[in-house]
Amino acid sequence: MDPDSELKRASTKVSRFLLITFFASCEYNQADSKSNTTARAALAKDSVVVKQDTVQRHSKTIYLTFDDGPNRGSNNVLKAATEEQIPITMFLIGQHISASPGQMYTYQNITKNPLVEIQNHSYTHAHNHFEKFYMRPDLVNDDFVRCSDSLHLLSNIIRTPGRNIWRTSNISFTDVKKTSSTGDSLQKRGFNIVGWDVEWRFDNHLKLLKTDEELVRQIGNLFEDGKTKTPNHLVLLAHDQTFSDSANFANLRRFFKELKNTGEYNFEVISKYPNLKNNAVKNDTAILK
Repeated sequence: MDPDSELKRASTKVSRFLLITFFASCEYNQADSKSNTTARAALAKDSVVVKQDTVQRHSKTIYLTFDDGPNRGSNNVLKAATEEQIPITMFLIGQHISASPGQMYTYQNITKNPLVEIQNHSYTHAHNHFEKFYMRPDLVNDDFVRCSDSLHLLSNIIRTPGRNIWRTSNISFTDVKKTSSTGDSLQKRGFNIVGWDVEWRFDNHLKLLKTDEELVRQIGNLFEDGKTKTPNHLVLLAHDQTFSDSANFANLRRFFKELKNTGEYNFEVISKYPNLKNNAVKNDTAILK
């Protein structure tokens, strides 16, 4: 037997074995690489879902607004907001500031609190005779300008007493239709009128009609059902005077905590509400944004 021939055949067998091993290895690596790529893609997809979910949970904004201060309940509202570090908006009545030394002192506390934005709730609050008040749009305009002057406000945002009226760049709503002309007149004057999506109502004895838990559920349902004036934005109306009561104050503190603990909401002052125009109010003595 020719030794050289045997050597060549052995060499050929080794070469074939090495080639088979090489191609098998390539196929395995390609499959492994494809598997890893698929796994990475799935992981990335899961990561995107989590990120989107986080954004969605925090895309809902609540504007906590309190009317009729300064009065006996205002300091408790300030205390609750400060404890939870939640920004709030107080719609103040100009006449209330000088009504008593206590109200003046409360007003000073309000102005010093960095969590509070002050807005205009009229000077007289219509003396609580709302139907008569809204019959004279010119006097209503003057009443809001007077409040703005007395509080030295630089904002053109107002809330009408006793009526849920909206006049922004994209919302026009009036709960009592006979007051529509007054709302139009205020808007023409340069005011943004902001009403509310949900009110924390109270009875004739100033007792709250909903618990904190019930109100939190109601807010969640309004968001879920899309029943707010602006999608994913909700304005809450409450009244300072109800929180002079110790039980109501306890409800307010729990309400703030529960809203925060949901992890679903941002909290903003009302000037951050979408589509408010920074118009100048047409008045020589009150140059407003």
